[in-house]
Formats: sequence, structure tokens, C-alpha cells
Amino acid sequence: MKYIFLSFFICLITVPAEGHGKTLNEYFEILNAHPKIEAISAREKALRLQADSTAGLPDPSLFVGVENVPVSDPSFDRYLPTSKTLGFSQGFPGFGSRNAQKNVFLASADNSELMSEYAGSQLRGLFLSRLADLERVNKQLDLEQQKKPIIVQLQEYYDGRIAAGDAIFEKTFKAEAEQYDVEQRLNSLNSEKAVIEADLVQLVGEVPADLHPEFREKSWDGEVANLYPVKLAKGELKIEEAKVSVADKSMNPDFGLSATYKFREEAANGSFDGDDWFTVQLRMSVPLWASSKQLPQIEAAESNRTSAQMQHRDVVRAWQKEVARIQSQKLASSLNIETLNKKESALQEQITAMERTYSTGQTSLEPVLQAELARLSLLSQIAGERQRYISLVEELNTHIAENENNEQK
Repeated sequence: MKYIFLSFFICLITVPAEGHGKTLNEYFEILNAHPKIEAISAREKALRLQADSTAGLPDPSLFVGVENVPVSDPSFDRYLPTSKTLGFSQGFPGFGSRNAQKNVFLASADNSELMSEYAGSQLRGLFLSRLADLERVNKQLDLEQQKKPIIVQLQEYYDGRIAAGDAIFEKTFKAEAEQYDVEQRLNSLNSEKAVIEADLVQLVGEVPADLHPEFREKSWDGEVANLYPVKLAKGELKIEEAKVSVADKSMNPDFGLSATYKFREEAANGSFDGDDWFTVQLRMSVPLWASSKQLPQIEAAESNRTSAQMQHRDVVRAWQKEVARIQSQKLASSLNIETLNKKESALQEQITAMERTYSTGQTSLEPVLQAELARLSLLSQIAGERQRYISLVEELNTHIAENENNEQK
């Protein structure tokens, strides 16, 4: 017995706690701090810092040394070219090359920012879809529970008929089978509810309580160019275009400056004075081997750009098809909901009429109870279709980029 109580206690402390009083925006803030978004944001920050670093010059080199020291008798006052040296050199990569490389990092950072927005949109869409799932499951659980007393009432009616001498045993067995079907559906729905609640805990750390948001469609101009996947493909194309510019700028010269100061010592015998010397050099790179280095790099960058262009076109076509699918399924779901609601209204009117007929003694209780069971099943079907419609709405919302023209209506 103690093990039973221990198991019960463990279940109590491991059941996910429901949220109390949080608004939808508060849950969105929790989602904005999701590790997936934080990781992408950190990458974006790194790329922007790398872009800033390209404006800087490479580190200068400092050097000290000696020149032309005799091996047989090392000294600095016997041989005219002998000197101690101090110098530095500084490279000056071309400004165009540095600016082109900066644009690569900035384009990559912009795409990372867009990826972060898309990830946030996906998480919000998933959260809202799971809330709709939870609402649907709770509704269907309640409807299945409502069937139980009706089936019991139906079984009692059949038992009374059998006691009166009617041979309707098959109907008794059918009602009993219906009862088992209800139990099976309840088990499946409870299992599904547990999975949904686990998903919500994974997303926001708890199961929201009494949160029933409005599921609204984003206003959208219908242009696939305003969908996140297409924008990301466009961003990849911009990155490749920036890399082409880097390859082109590699043909431009880089410059460098070096200066050396030579300390001289007077000769011991006065054969030469010890005046110091200095040397200054200006360097410039020349693309002498461009045919085997820079030109292949340029061609490779242009090929990558062409590949990105084709991928962008492919993504546009793919999302034209995907949007058509979602819109078609959404329209079908909307029409199904409308049809099912009309059917439910007609069935309710039928039940009302049958109840009036039953009260006059012109019909039995069986058709009334069977019709009520059919109505509850129909309401469960409507709840499922409504959730399907919401999931399609949120699926499309997820892909629509956030801007001043695409706001929820």
C-alpha cells in the first residue's frame, strides 16, 4: 500500500503546473527568450562585430636587429655597413576590399536577423496551434463524457423492452459496444492531451490556464516575396553577390609602408663617421598571377551567385505551390465548418421535434437518444475541423514576414 501512495505522490509532484494569470504577450516574451532564438541572435551579433573589425588595419610589425656584422670579429666600429636597426612595417589593404568584405558580414548578419524573426514566428505559431489543440481536446473530452449518461439511459430503455418481451438483444450489445468506444476515445484523447501539455511545457515552461486567444489571420498582399523562406533565399543571394564583389576587389592593389632606422658607431681609427641612416619603403601588390589566382576566384564567386539565383527562383516556385495548398485546404476547412454547423442546427431541430413527438407518446425514446448521440459526435467533428482550420491559419501566419504591411487583422 505504501508503494501506491508513493507513486501517487510522485505523480502529483511531476504533473506540469498550469500557468496562472499570464497574458498571451507574456508568453510571447518567454518564447522570445527561447534558446533557439538566443543562439541565432548571438550569431548575428558576432557577424556584425566581424563587420566592424574589417574597417581596422592589420597589426603593424616592429623589428630590431643588426646588419652586416663581421663574423670573425663582431663589432660595430670597424666595418662601414655594420649597424643596429630598428624599424616597423604597416600593411594597408585596399579600402574597396575591406568594404566588400564588410558587406559580406553585414549581409550575413541581416540574414541571421531574419532567421531569428522566422524562428520566433515559428515558435509563436506552434504555441498557438498547441493551444488550439488543447482547446479541441478538452471540448472533445467533454462531449464524450456527455455521451455516457445517454448510453446508460439507452441501455436502461433496451433492458425495459427486453423485460417486456421484445427480442432486441442485439441493440443491447450495440449500446454496450458504443460505451466501450466512448471509453477508447477518452483514453486516446487523454493521451493526446498529455502530449500537448508536454509540448506547451517545453515551449513556455507550463500549461497556460484559462488562456483562449483569438486566432487571427495576418493581412498579406499575396506576394511570396514577403514570406520568410523566400526572404531568406533572397538574403543568401545578397551574400553571394557581396562575395562576388570581394573577388572583384582582389584585383585591386594592396599597399604597405615600412621604415628602418640604422644606428651607426664611429670607427675606432676615425676611418668613417658614425652618422645614422634611415630607409623608407612603400609597397604595392601587383596581380601578376591573376590568371591562376584571382580570376578563378572571381569565376567561382560568380558561379555561386548563379546557384543562389536559381535556388531563389526554386524557392519562389515552391512557396507559390505551398501557399496554394494551404489556401485551398483552409477554404475547404472553412466550408466544412459551415456545412457541419448547418448540419448540427438541422439535427438539433430534428431532436427538438422528436422530443415533442415523444412527449405525445407517438414515438419511442430510442430515436431521441440516438439522435442526441449523433449530435454530440457531430459537435466533436466540428471541434476537430475548427482546430484544423486554426492550424492552417497559423501555418500560413508563421511564414508571413513581420512588417508594416503584414499585420494581423
